Amino acid sequence: MPFGALGLVALGLAYFMSQFYRSFLAVLYQPLASELSITEAAAADAQSAWWLVFAAAQFPIGWALDTIGPRRTATALLGVAGTGGCLLFAYATNATELTIAMGAIGLGCAPVLMSSYYIFARQFDPQRFAFYAAMLIGLGTLGNVAASEPLAALERVIGWRNTAIALAAVALCISIAILAFVKDPPKVRAAGPSGGFMELFRIRALWLILPLVMVNYAAAANLRSPWSGTFYPSVFALEGDAKDQIVGQATFWMALAMAAGTFMYGPLDRIFGSRKMIVLAGNGVVVGLLTWLAVATGNGLTLAGAMLLFALIGGFGHTYPIVMAHGQAFLPPNLVGRGMTFLNFFSIGGAAVMQSASARVFVAASDPADPSAGYVGLFIFYAAALSAGLAIYAFSTEKNPPLSYWARRRAASATKDAS
Repeated sequence: MPFGALGLVALGLAYFMSQFYRSFLAVLYQPLASELSITEAAAADAQSAWWLVFAAAQFPIGWALDTIGPRRTATALLGVAGTGGCLLFAYATNATELTIAMGAIGLGCAPVLMSSYYIFARQFDPQRFAFYAAMLIGLGTLGNVAASEPLAALERVIGWRNTAIALAAVALCISIAILAFVKDPPKVRAAGPSGGFMELFRIRALWLILPLVMVNYAAAANLRSPWSGTFYPSVFALEGDAKDQIVGQATFWMALAMAAGTFMYGPLDRIFGSRKMIVLAGNGVVVGLLTWLAVATGNGLTLAGAMLLFALIGGFGHTYPIVMAHGQAFLPPNLVGRGMTFLNFFSIGGAAVMQSASARVFVAASDPADPSAGYVGLFIFYAAALSAGLAIYAFSTEKNPPLSYWARRRAASATKDAS
């Protein structure tokens, strides 16, 4: 395997674990609640710490990608913060320590996807950026699958603390592989003075994309973790081993659907010749599913029906790589690192803010006499936020969209006839 390909494999493994680390709290919630007395709201806050730190790190990471390169940036953060955060998680004794640990893990995971995207944007065909981005996310999202029933099975065998220690070892090994195999693209110098991140704010085309970037990933990500860990036991009154088994199965199927959805979206822009229309259609379906879930919860929703709706939200809601490709087309070459992390900041930051806000919505909507009430408010909240983002995004423009499958067929036919 070529040296550069080994580097992408290392970054791919890092992204696989990034997806794992952002999702594993839902599965570990029950043993954490039993041993550390962690509440639902505390688990949501710990998860939001992952998102908030991850998002805040995007700006210095963008600068580092453009000036230092992805190799050292990803190695340092994953190796130090990722490994250290997992170890702190393993020895946590209360909700505060758990929140700090999740924040450190978020910092460790923060550069890995953008390092890969930076290499794609700098060294691969820009017309196929969405495809490469989606394939990486699709493979990486299998980390969500690993952080479901397989993680639950491992926790039952060795306990949650030993599981976290093992995850620290994995983070350290992958960071060493990144250092050994990733090759930085040549640096690009600006033709004139560069305004850095401020120059990105001057790209007006991004203004109509950013509101959707902030909300389109949040529903699937937040429902996957941590809300799946609390929804099923609360709404369906699960107890004992059934709690862990059902949560493990539900998160497994949702994670699998998220991966499948990403693979589905990957080639669609080159089939239909538009990124915007794909994003509008996919997220429109998610709004409908969230509304359905809000209406059905507490009104005859079955366990199987809930698992199916959660899985469909995960599958249709994973339009992130297409939205990123839409925004990436407007970025100047010398600001690719800053630009990709700028977009990612709004995506992850939006998920963090939505996660934190959702905890407050849940508490406000909760009714001691009706365990489903808080979740109904939660689903309405996500549907309303996504609808608002779509309403603004509908007015966005596209730059250099790929030719559709049919346009390429016509062009090839015309070329053949002319010859």
